Amino acid sequence: MAWIRILELPGYLYKHKILAEIGEMVRKVVKMDLNTDSRVRGRFARMAVYINLEKPLVSQILVNGSPQRVEYESLLTICFHCGRYGHVKENCPFRNSETTMAKEVDSSEKSSRNHDGIEDEQEKEGGNYGPWMLVDRRSRRKNRENK
Repeated sequence: MAWIRILELPGYLYKHKILAEIGEMVRKVVKMDLNTDSRVRGRFARMAVYINLEKPLVSQILVNGSPQRVEYESLLTICFHCGRYGHVKENCPFRNSETTMAKEVDSSEKSSRNHDGIEDEQEKEGGNYGPWMLVDRRSRRKNRENK
């Protein structure tokens, strides 16, 4: 089980039933953060989902035709090549097998430009996975001490 965050959803989607359905696009929802409906509305939706650590993590979902990134809390070792938990990109066991297959693909098929000549957004941003998948846990203790 892992806590996930889905950021910057439109305000009208912050209803428990709708958020639960959105969470189900990632994996089975176990818990929802009840504060999602009140003080942090508009910042992110937070929920706990069952995840299979043997499979690639879901990095983004499509909500009303708009891609939404999924951030994971407390999963510190995520491979930004294959999207799996437990190793880093430099030590990815799936890199060698995919590299061999990529060499067999015709160079015209490997182009990162679409039919309009515009770079594919995922290629430009570095693929489906990246450091943005990890929740940045900022300490709030200093803020509390200053008050």
